[in-house]
Amino acid sequence: MSQPRFLILTALLPEAQTLATALSLPRVRELRYCWAGPQITLVNVGLRATRLASITPLLADTPSFQHIILAGISGALSPGLAVGDVLLDAGEASPPPAIAGVTQGKICTSTELIATPAAKAALRAKTACDAVDMEGDTVRAFLAARGLGLLHLRAISDSAEQALDPRFVHLVDDRGRPRIGRAVAFLLSHPGKMAELLRLQRATQLALSKLGAALRLIIAAY
Repeated sequence: MSQPRFLILTALLPEAQTLATALSLPRVRELRYCWAGPQITLVNVGLRATRLASITPLLADTPSFQHIILAGISGALSPGLAVGDVLLDAGEASPPPAIAGVTQGKICTSTELIATPAAKAALRAKTACDAVDMEGDTVRAFLAARGLGLLHLRAISDSAEQALDPRFVHLVDDRGRPRIGRAVAFLLSHPGKMAELLRLQRATQLALSKLGAALRLIIAAY
């Protein structure tokens, strides 16, 4: 029996680069935001999945992908989740066997950054979800229209009790790359935000490290 094929999607370029390294995937020269090995293809589809249509040719590939995973960082809604925790929402897809360090849960989607503890608590009360992202619903609907399921994997980069400045999202482009000029101007105007940005950077690095380890285990479990 042949090994299953995996398609992994990320919203942010740093997520893609970290996971490509964790999975030892070389970059595909012909495609700027794609990495691939014999059984795994990884594609960056942009913040809010604005570049999702780029995977359409891949879905017509033969043999097809047995598992499609949307992987990245997200904010916690559940007070029980800490920075670096990994959450899996299998939705209608077949989940893998239990994986050490991976919690089963529900992830909802918001088009805007959920930035305050009060907003996170309100969204949790409304949805009963454990974490929030900006791409999941879009990707799931895109795949469902093609008869495909999704495994949604997220590592927590900010806890339910942590506030974020909503302006931070404007300091990166739609691939998650820093907008250097805009970031410098922002910090010159708001020097007190440097410490907050550095804390978020450290939390993001921890979350991505945990995400890469979890993804390797999930792929191995199949």
